[in-house]
Amino acid sequence: MRSRLGILSSSAKSWHRGGGRLPATARDAVLARATRLSADAQAVLEAIAVVPQRAEVWLLEALLGPRITLLDECLVSGMVAADGAAVSFRHELARLAIEERIAPHRRVRLHRDVLAALLESDGVEVDAARFAHHAEAADDGRATLEFARSAAQQAAASASHREAAAQYRRALRQSARLDPVERAEMLERFADECHVTAAWPEEEASLLEAIECHRHAGDKLGEGRTIRMLAGAIACKVPDPERVRTTLRQAIEVLKQLPPSLELAQAYLGISSTFLANEEAQPAFEWAQRARSWRTGSATQTSRRGRSGSPARWSGCWGGRRVARNLNAHWRSRVSAASRTVPGSGTWAWSRSPCASGIARESIS
Repeated sequence: MRSRLGILSSSAKSWHRGGGRLPATARDAVLARATRLSADAQAVLEAIAVVPQRAEVWLLEALLGPRITLLDECLVSGMVAADGAAVSFRHELARLAIEERIAPHRRVRLHRDVLAALLESDGVEVDAARFAHHAEAADDGRATLEFARSAAQQAAASASHREAAAQYRRALRQSARLDPVERAEMLERFADECHVTAAWPEEEASLLEAIECHRHAGDKLGEGRTIRMLAGAIACKVPDPERVRTTLRQAIEVLKQLPPSLELAQAYLGISSTFLANEEAQPAFEWAQRARSWRTGSATQTSRRGRSGSPARWSGCWGGRRVARNLNAHWRSRVSAASRTVPGSGTWAWSRSPCASGIARESIS
């Protein structure tokens, strides 16, 4: 039996990522071993099973009370092992097999008890992701939303973007209780994480939903910003500059109804970058030059998010800083050729114009 359990660990993570059911042979091997324990010791196993990775002894004491003494029987069985002041299953698939067999109502109750014990713990540092896991399993939507959103923000701040995206997914499952603007903001932040992790279809879907939220709330600035972000998602997903320009023009039509803003300047720069990618210097310069118009009156027009897309998005497929750098490089490469070009041609006009990168930098400074 021990040798059969020994093969479980290597496949546990791949099975868990796939979201499938446990293989029957693995489940039967684990449960056959568990049934050798007394009923109270099996209850201890179940308490350990609902706590991924490590279950601290103080937490098990809060969950089990006097039955904590049955932990000795579990340790002797070899199914769990001591790890300092905590215990854990020797194999992840063994933990999952025990957790899977717990009746739904008892599993929910166990997670509620774990969540309550974690919230009441004094002097114990618990990260938001752990709270979010147990809140969701305990069917506590409000707590799930609070802790998952906090966990996502912490993960994003530490550049753990896949974890951030996973936590935003968890939070969004409970986001119906938010007002449209708050939900739109969360959708945009989730889209940022999808952008960084190259999850283009999810990014596009979340931005489309965010656009509808902004429209419902009557937030024109948010709507225009999110349409502009959608153009970036489309650009990375499909190499179709014309579709990107069409989407950016839609953003411009919305944003032009408002006082000049940085969002509008970024939409102009986005169109500029699509021409630059095709080495069409003159229209690239002309669209970049339009971005200057945002400076007048822009101080009163700010985003609710306090930013215009994440830094990762800003330097992404059609980001403004990239436009600035590429316009500058493109301009320099044309200077020597300009002297050999007939005045009035595109290359000559470009080389005689003020440096396009200066305009771009002026727009995003």
